[in-house]
Amino acid sequence: MPFFWQINIHKILEISNKKSIINEKIQSLIRPIVEAEKMELVDVEYKVGPNGVLRIFIDKTGGVNVSDCANISTQVGAFLEIENIIENNYVLEVSSPGLDRPLKNKADYDRNKGKLIKVSLYAPLEGKKTFTGQIISTDDQKVILKEKSNKIINIPFADIAKGILEIEF
Repeated sequence: MPFFWQINIHKILEISNKKSIINEKIQSLIRPIVEAEKMELVDVEYKVGPNGVLRIFIDKTGGVNVSDCANISTQVGAFLEIENIIENNYVLEVSSPGLDRPLKNKADYDRNKGKLIKVSLYAPLEGKKTFTGQIISTDDQKVILKEKSNKIINIPFADIAKGILEIEF
């Protein structure tokens, strides 16, 4: 492998690791702020760079509105300024996860029981990497979906690369 490729791969891994550490630290620090406002911290995304972007996704029963986002933005922005976790300049964005909200953990799947979801897997299961179906139930290890064909699929959480709610019309 040429030397310049080794440098680039090393730099990419370094940036990826830094992003992951920052995301985890930010989540653990701001979760209490969001939960004190009776909301849920759905996800945090940090784009590293000279003009970085920190996206915070929040939700609550009935959905979030603009004033909820502004309130969390003000509180989190002030807190992060004091903590000085992010060294570079960045833009803070606070929003709802949207209609096609990602499902990140067992609690997300439990909360959406009966709803239609789309799940992408890391590796094929029964010859497929993508399943769409209604959530029947979950346990600690898997989510059980009922496809439109009424076929029941048991999908281990460890195999799920991405899960999102499907918009039903």
